Amino acid sequence: MKWNRSLIVIVTVTCFTWLLVDSTGCTFSQDEKDPSPSMDSDVMEDAMDQEGGEDGSVGERRNEDWQEDVDREEAIRDSMQKAMEAKERADEEKRLREREEAFIRSAPTKLLEALSGLDIPIDIKERLTILELSYFGMDSVYHHDGLLVVEKSSARAVEKVFNRLKRDSFPIQSIIPVNAFGWDDDISMRANNTSCFNYRSAVGSGRLSEHAYGHAIDINPLINPFFKGGKVYPSNGTYVDTIPGTILAGDPVIQYFAEIGWKWGGDWINSKDYQHFSKNGR
Repeated sequence: MKWNRSLIVIVTVTCFTWLLVDSTGCTFSQDEKDPSPSMDSDVMEDAMDQEGGEDGSVGERRNEDWQEDVDREEAIRDSMQKAMEAKERADEEKRLREREEAFIRSAPTKLLEALSGLDIPIDIKERLTILELSYFGMDSVYHHDGLLVVEKSSARAVEKVFNRLKRDSFPIQSIIPVNAFGWDDDISMRANNTSCFNYRSAVGSGRLSEHAYGHAIDINPLINPFFKGGKVYPSNGTYVDTIPGTILAGDPVIQYFAEIGWKWGGDWINSKDYQHFSKNGR
């Protein structure tokens, strides 16, 4: 009996001890065996998200950041380039305005009037001048109202030719700037008007005519028409050797222009432009 009571006491104490240990959490858990800190699954997922995860998204994010930097730099360069181009355009426009203003201040009034009504590049206008000519008219009267817009470097030589034509009493219908005809070459030709400068393209071509530089002169175009490809310019033009003012091979007018280095369109092979004299033969 005495032994049994002792056994009961031992069992009771043991059970009480285990119950006490269990209630206070003082157990020999795996954490006590492994002193490293633990982290629950939610905390681990948050940390992985902050670091970029386990699937290589860290590298992807870095690539995205790098691409954003590259795009930003390119946008800055493009913006700077456009700003530079805009400044260059503004500077060029300013220079052109200053040249235009200087031309207006210095050019003769009659030249400004003769160039009005058409947008002509300042590069060309600056090279032009106007000759005031006298000529023998179709009415057998000397006229002193001739105005011929021509390139400056050729002005004196051209004036010399027209003075010789006046001396020879070579008849000319009129010498009027083409702007008086609305810059329409056909209307000017139909009026048999002699002219030089006209900012236009060559007939049947996209390039500028020699007239656009003041390097060509058409004399009495109605009776010295231009024949090309079965067409005649002007369409009402006639070429008859008995009409005064008609230019024929061997005439003095051809020689006068030849002496200043200008060539006659009547000598062309594939077409004939009897009215036309030009500095370079075109």
